[in-house]
Amino acid sequence: MIDSGCERFAAAALSKMEQRAPALETAIEVSVLNASLSESDRIVRAMFRLLVEIGDYHGNEVAPFGSWFTSMLDLMQRAHDEGDLEPSIDVDALSFLLLQSLIGARTVSAALGRTDQLIEQIESMWSILLPALVPADKLGYFRQFVSRRLRVS
Repeated sequence: MIDSGCERFAAAALSKMEQRAPALETAIEVSVLNASLSESDRIVRAMFRLLVEIGDYHGNEVAPFGSWFTSMLDLMQRAHDEGDLEPSIDVDALSFLLLQSLIGARTVSAALGRTDQLIEQIESMWSILLPALVPADKLGYFRQFVSRRLRVS
């Protein structure tokens, strides 16, 4: 079940990443996918629930959290190179923080019986983080992007 859910999520995330949009936009898109795909795909939803309970699953030679960290690190390095992150940002630490925040939002929403509010929690996460992450002249754009993207999911 976990392997199947990971494959489905990975395929959907890869389609977003292959679009070659700016990397920070892609990271936001993948965070939306985190919520929307688990609402629409019961196998992905079960995969996330099981992973939170198991924690260190290493199924078909892939550790999901490690794979997701690597993907986020790639996106954040690209975003840094594209000038969409403050130059002083530690992309490794940021990637870890984003992964923790996304999994944490999912875990806490489930624990409090608020899975219907996951999109709002992810929007709140980005709204709080963006001022610390992006250059001031790009903040308005990325706030609007988050708002638009998370309102249509």
